[in-house]
Parts: sequence; C-alpha cells; structure tokens
Amino acid sequence: MSATADDACIAFWATQTSSMHRGDDPQIYQKKAIEFAAVLRPEDREAGLVDLGCGAGELLQHFQHLVRISTAFDVSESMLAAARSRLGDSGIELIHGSDVIAFLGTAPSSVWTTTGAVNQFLAPNLQRRLLDLFAAHPRAMRYYMFDCVDPLRYALMAHGISYRPTHLGRVGNLATRAKRTLRRLRLAGRLAVGGQRDSQHLGSTAMGWGQLPRFWIREAMSRRLGIEIVSSKYYEYRYHVVLEKPDVEHR
Repeated sequence: MSATADDACIAFWATQTSSMHRGDDPQIYQKKAIEFAAVLRPEDREAGLVDLGCGAGELLQHFQHLVRISTAFDVSESMLAAARSRLGDSGIELIHGSDVIAFLGTAPSSVWTTTGAVNQFLAPNLQRRLLDLFAAHPRAMRYYMFDCVDPLRYALMAHGISYRPTHLGRVGNLATRAKRTLRRLRLAGRLAVGGQRDSQHLGSTAMGWGQLPRFWIREAMSRRLGIEIVSSKYYEYRYHVVLEKPDVEHR
C-alpha cells in the first residue's frame, strides 16, 4: 500500500478534475470556506498553512480570501492542473507528490489542514503514522481535519438524517436500492453496538474511510494531544477534528 492511500483510491483520483462535493455547487464551497475559517484559531488564519489533498482547488478558491495559505499538496496531477487553472496567480505553491507523510516531514508550516482528503483516504495504520509525525514534528502546532466521515451517520443517511430526502433517487432499480439499504443497516447496527472497528472502509474508492469520533479521541489521548470535535454545518455525516500540541496556548 502506498503511503498516501490504497492503490484503488489513487487510480480513481488520478484522472479526476473535480472534488465532487454536493454537485460542485460553488455556494457550497463558499459556505464551507467560511465555516472552516471560523473553526481555525485566529492566529492560525495568518500562519501560512499547508493544505493536504487540495484537489481541484474549488474550496481553496474561496478559502484563500479568508486565511493565508502557503502550500497545497495533492497526489493527483489532473486535480492539481484544475487547481492551477482555478487559482491563477494566488501565490499558493501547488505541490504534486505520491507520499504525503514524506512531504510533511519537511513541511515548514506550523498549521496543517485537510478537507475530506488525507483524513478520508489513508488507511488506519497510515493515519497513525501521520499522527505520530505530527506529534513529533518540531514545527507543527495544530492539525485541522475538516469533513471527517462518521461511518455510523453515513450508514444511516438514507434513513432519516439526510438533508436531501431524494438522496437515493440516483440509485438504479429497486433491488439495487434494497441491497444497499440492507448493507448500510447491517453496518450501522454493528457500529452502534460496538461490534466493528472504529475505522471503517466505506465500500467505495471515491469515499475511502470513515472513523467514529472515538477513533480520533483515542489516538489523540495516546499521543497526549489536545482534541476538539465540531459537527459539520453542511454535511449531515461529517465532522471536524482539531488536534494541537499540549504546550500550545490559545491567544
């Protein structure tokens, strides 16, 4: 397995030119940028942060006007090409690479962010390696993981918690819908009673992995990191995680 994601995920995103959030509605990206900027500590908005898995730059297009971003990294050259076209002369350094952990080893920024990218497409063992790196990194102070997927809420999305009642309207025939519904209900039941690991593959190369919040809490505590968890405003099955070094004081 690569140190960025499993091979299927890499192959899928290698040819994409869209991050595919809510039909690529520009208003959604603008709202998300405002939400994420509000989660950032005031001092971090001017820190010159590094964004991991920037995709096609749809979010950065709005985010760059609210916070200072020095560097954006992605494993997909096609996505970065779209980001270069979209961001123009923004001044953000766009970096292509195959190993996000190796890249972060020399990252100069004290603030790391990712939005449904590194936090969604790294397998659990690689998530732990990245968290080890963050905990030991001499410059990194805070790590914002926006839009983590809660696999329990994701499994239940078609059963009363979706913002969009017609979410399953795109699914094919009734048999296909029934199979997907049964599969999600079984997953939700096992997660609810603790019969599954806290980190779950979501069954799609476009979705990657989801973690119950207790996954991040346990990993943070084992590294003596501070942690804050915030529910997403615009995604019913997502939430944000803020990790920080224990010696960092809020100003």
